[in-house]
Amino acid sequence: MKQLIIFGNGDFARLLKYYIDEDDDREVRCFTVNASDIRDVFFEGLPVVPFEDIEKKYSAEEYEILLGIGNVHMNDTRKRIFEECNNKGFNVASFIHSSSKIHNLEMGEGTIILEDCLFYPFAKIGKGNLFWDHVLVSHDCEIGDFNTFSGSADMAGYVKVGNNGYFGKQCLLNDGIVVGDYVLVGACAYVKRNLKDYEVVVPPRSSVLENKKSTDLMYMAYRLSHRS
Repeated sequence: MKQLIIFGNGDFARLLKYYIDEDDDREVRCFTVNASDIRDVFFEGLPVVPFEDIEKKYSAEEYEILLGIGNVHMNDTRKRIFEECNNKGFNVASFIHSSSKIHNLEMGEGTIILEDCLFYPFAKIGKGNLFWDHVLVSHDCEIGDFNTFSGSADMAGYVKVGNNGYFGKQCLLNDGIVVGDYVLVGACAYVKRNLKDYEVVVPPRSSVLENKKSTDLMYMAYRLSHRS
């Protein structure tokens, strides 16, 4: 079993190390980022190695690189680093939290699945995808490469998603739709039709009521509900 190097020195990289330490048999040996992004020679108690030199210090035969990179530039940054890791001879590691339930899933390299996700049978996902907690991917869905699904994003059956998409918290994709590349779906949005490349979907805007106090409104609601 290969050991791990985490690419990144931010919050998501720190989170992944915690998950690996808690929920995986592998061990993180170091972090790596581009030399210009090194803020300290140690991060979370481990050395930070310049990515430019990583293959000189760690063998690709013994180590894989786990991408601690979130949704930056519609996942293009994660895609670029993924390809640079492969060019250096490293496989990009996957991580699936033990609390998630996976049924008969075709899964590409570099997949990260966090807590309590559910993948129905016959789903297919490409490489470099990131699934935060409680994501649901229903039966016969097909997902391309380098997408991010935020917490509690939900896909009905037979949905097809392209590449480099971002899907916000608690969004819902209706069954049978086709979603293009670089699509952005906002938190709590409902997608009921096909989406072309680069389209953006947002839910109705939540508004702040000016000159209103919560206590006044709740008192009024109470009085209305208790009319004789």
